[in-house]
Amino acid sequence: MYVFGNHICVVNVEEHLTINDSGITTTFEQVCVLGPNDQRPIVANLEYLGWVEEILELNYGVLNTMVLLCNWVKANYSESNGIVKQNEYGFTFVNFGSLIPISNHFFAFPLHVEHVFFSSCDYRERGWKVVLQKDPRGR
Repeated sequence: MYVFGNHICVVNVEEHLTINDSGITTTFEQVCVLGPNDQRPIVANLEYLGWVEEILELNYGVLNTMVLLCNWVKANYSESNGIVKQNEYGFTFVNFGSLIPISNHFFAFPLHVEHVFFSSCDYRERGWKVVLQKDPRGR
């Protein structure tokens, strides 16, 4: 799918290819609470990294819209057990070992995501990939 200057593919298409166009990132606004009796919820911006599983076209008669079905990793930047880490040169590394369980956050509109690439790297532990961001070709 070509949208907003990005070429987004589903992850299944890339199994035998050398390209990696299914990576995306976004920031969702979410209400966070400490527990069921928390009277002061906090609104936080949570960053997510992931890839596109399916591209769905929703047809409502005259109105057509595209929706992305995604697998996400919540990007928590805690240094000790973090799923996402940054090194001293500014590169971002992500571990896809722990995905977010299925929820209503699996869906995203193409307008709300940014295109990224994931590249294998020789990081301290296995399973980590480096996140490479790019600017869209057109706006």
